[in-house]
Amino acid sequence: MWAHLKALFEAKHESRIMALKERFQHTKMSKGESVTVYLTKVKLLLDELLVVGVNR
Repeated sequence: MWAHLKALFEAKHESRIMALKERFQHTKMSKGESVTVYLTKVKLLLDELLVVGVNR
């Protein structure tokens, strides 16, 4: 049972990492958006990546 739960968690964890990386790579500054708002979005994504263990 624990091995099954661990496998499920790891699969979801890897999916989360991939989704965050993809969001980060495709984040663009929208027309009319301030630099501050854009950089805040980038910083939030970077923080989320750090939380899930991605350090680069």
